[in-house]
Parts: sequence; structure tokens; C-alpha cells
Amino acid sequence: MKECMDTKVLENAVNDVVIERAAQDARFGIQNHDPFVYGGILMEELGEFMQAALDTRWPKMGKHGGLDRMRHEAVQMAAVALAIVECLDRRTWKWGSHRFETDDPEWDREVRDRRQEFDRET
Repeated sequence: MKECMDTKVLENAVNDVVIERAAQDARFGIQNHDPFVYGGILMEELGEFMQAALDTRWPKMGKHGGLDRMRHEAVQMAAVALAIVECLDRRTWKWGSHRFETDDPEWDREVRDRRQEFDRET
């Protein structure tokens, strides 16, 4: 059976993601965002990757293309995804401090109860 994975390529990719994770921690400190904040950060990185892909596909349309640029953005996306896994494994994230209320007091109460229950579990 033919080997499906080039372990040297994998090793280089994972190494670059770990280096980027260390750079993120050095720049921002250990982050404990809630899933919505992390989702926003990840989507921002995805947007930069997609911009690089578009600029690579249609070079006359943009100036941020090229395989190196796409790889750079992919490494950043992977590093953010890894940070999410780390945060979940540490069980240290908390819901944001912003308040969310609707016109439905019963729904608001349920949301508050769920947040309190989650905070007690973590």
C-alpha cells in the first residue's frame, strides 16, 4: 500500500504552526476567548487566506497573492484553531462579559442560568 502522507511535509507544516502559536502567545499572552470570539478571529484569518487565494487566482485584481502568502495565512488559521483546542482543553475560557437580553424574560433567564451552570462546571 502506498504511503499517503509525506511525513517531512507534515513535520514542516506542524512545526510552523507551533512557531506561530508561540508568536501569538508572545504577542497577546495566553488567550481564553469564548467560542464566538475565537470563531470571529478564525473567520478573520480565513478571510485573509481567501484574499490571498483570490489574488493568486486573479493576480491583476490584487497584490496579496502567491503560494507563500496563502501558506502564511493557512499557518495562521491553523495556529488559531490550535489555540481554540488548547483553550477548550484548559477549560479556562469564560463567556464574554457583555450582556445579552431580549424582549423575552423567560429566554433571558434561561440564558443566564445556562451561563451560570457552565461557569460552575469550569
